[in-house]
Amino acid sequence: MHTEDSLLDSCTNYKLYVDKAVELGQKAICFTEHGNTYNNIEKKMYCNQYRLKVNGKILGFTSDNDRSQYIDKNGLGNFELIAPLKYMHGVEIYLTSTLDEKVRDNYHTILIAKNFEGIKEINTLVDLSTRPDHMYYKPRITFDEFFNISDNVIKISACLASPLNKFPNSANALYDEINALENEKKEKEEQTRAFLNDIDMENKWVSSYNDGIDLIIPPWCTGEYSNPHEAYIDYISNQIKDIIKDYDGKVLELKDKIERAKIIYDKLLYTYDYYEIQPHVKSLDQIKYNKMLYEAAKQYHKPLIAGTDTHSINSYKAECRSILQKAKHIEFTNEDEYDLTYKSYDELVEMFRQQGALPTDVILEAIENTNRMAASVEDYELDTSFKYPVLYDDEEQVFVERIYRMYHEKLKNGIIQSDPRYEENIHEELRVFKKIGMIGFMLFMSELVVWCWENGIPVGPCRGSVGGSTIAYLTDITDVDPIVWNTVFSRFANEDRKEIG
Repeated sequence: MHTEDSLLDSCTNYKLYVDKAVELGQKAICFTEHGNTYNNIEKKMYCNQYRLKVNGKILGFTSDNDRSQYIDKNGLGNFELIAPLKYMHGVEIYLTSTLDEKVRDNYHTILIAKNFEGIKEINTLVDLSTRPDHMYYKPRITFDEFFNISDNVIKISACLASPLNKFPNSANALYDEINALENEKKEKEEQTRAFLNDIDMENKWVSSYNDGIDLIIPPWCTGEYSNPHEAYIDYISNQIKDIIKDYDGKVLELKDKIERAKIIYDKLLYTYDYYEIQPHVKSLDQIKYNKMLYEAAKQYHKPLIAGTDTHSINSYKAECRSILQKAKHIEFTNEDEYDLTYKSYDELVEMFRQQGALPTDVILEAIENTNRMAASVEDYELDTSFKYPVLYDDEEQVFVERIYRMYHEKLKNGIIQSDPRYEENIHEELRVFKKIGMIGFMLFMSELVVWCWENGIPVGPCRGSVGGSTIAYLTDITDVDPIVWNTVFSRFANEDRKEIG
C-alpha cells in the first residue's frame, strides 16, 4: 500500500487509508512505501487513536482526555468504542542482482517488521539502500543482503515486479544470447570454411607465400609443408578452430550464469515467507504469475497471501495519481490493466472470482493468511519520553558558564548595552529550562550553531518562538534580542507545558 510518501506514485494521504480500514472493521494496516519509511511515527500515532462510532459516524481522538471531554459535552448514551488499528512497519524495498554492474533490475519486495528488532533492521536496510554504492535510479539492496535478513522481518514476494516474476526473464534472456551466439558461430564457421573452396583466395595466399610475404601466416603455422596449398588448408582449418573455441567459451560463461541464476532463484523461493497473489482481473501476466506462485507454494511449502498493490483510496485519487504522473512524464506499461484502489474483503473476493486464476478455496485461504500474518506481528508502544541530549555530567554548570561568558563577550564588544533585564531573563529562563529538562537541549543547540558559523555553514537568524529566549540570543542560537524586540519567552518554553515540537 502506497501513500503520497511513495513519491510521484500516489496522491492519497495515509489518514484516508486508516479511516477506511476502521470504517470497514479491519484490524491492522501496513504502509509499504517505495524504498522509504517516511512518517512512520506519525502513521503509528494516527493508528493508535481510539475512536467512537456514533450514529454511524466514526470520530477519532488524539487522547483519552479528548474522547472523555467529547462524551461529557455531547451527553452520548449509546456508542461503540473502536480499538486502535494495529500499525505494522513495512517497506517495499528494491533488490538488485549486482552492485558491480550498472544494471537497472530493481526488483520489488515487501518487508514487514515482526517485532521492534525487525523495525530497527528494516530502517537499517533502508539506510543501506540509499548509500551511493547501492543507489542506481532507486535505493537498492543486493540479493545477498536480502538473504541475510533475520526472522525478525517478514519477507513477501510483492507484485509483478518481484524477482520471482522478473528474474527468470533474465535467465531466458541468457538462453536467447546463447542461441544468438550459436547461430553466429555457425555462420562464421561456414563463411570461413568456404575459403577452402575459394580458388582465387587460395591462389593469392599461395602467391604471397611464394613471394616471401609470410606476415599473414600466424605463429601457429609453424609446421613443415610439402607445398603452400597444404599451408593454406592448415591456416583456414585453424581459423575455424579459433572461431569455435571463442564462441564455445562465451556460451560456457552464459551457461554458468544460468546455473548461478537457478541457484539464486531457488534461494529466493526458499527465503520468502509468503508468496503474494494479486487480483487484477484484466492482466494476463498477473493470471499467469498467480498460477506459477500457486504451484511454487505447493512445491516449497509456502503460504500464499493476497495483496492488492494499493496506490489510491478510490477512483478519484487514482485519476489524480494519473494526472500527477503525466505531468512528470512518468509512464507504466499496461497501467489500465490494474485496479490499484483500496478494497474491502468482499471486493477483493469478487475480483479474484472474476480473475478466475485459482480455486475459490485457495483464494479464501490466501486472504485469511493476511490475518495470520498480521497476528504474528508484535504490536509495540511508541517511546514518547523526552530524549534531549546529555553532553556533560555537569551540563547545568557548563551551560551557565557558557551563558555568562558569551553574555560578557557581547557586553565587551558593544553588541549589547548593560541592562538589568538580561540577568533577570537569564535567571528566569534557566529556572524554566531546568524544570522542563531543556538545559541539555539548549546547550547542544548553542554548540551546534556556533560550530556551523565557525565552519562556514550558514544559519538563519531565528525560527519561530525561540526568538523569545534571551539565553538563545546570548549563546548565539538566534540573532533576535528579546530586550530590543520585546518578544515573549513563554511562547517558546512554558513551565506548565512540557512538550517536544
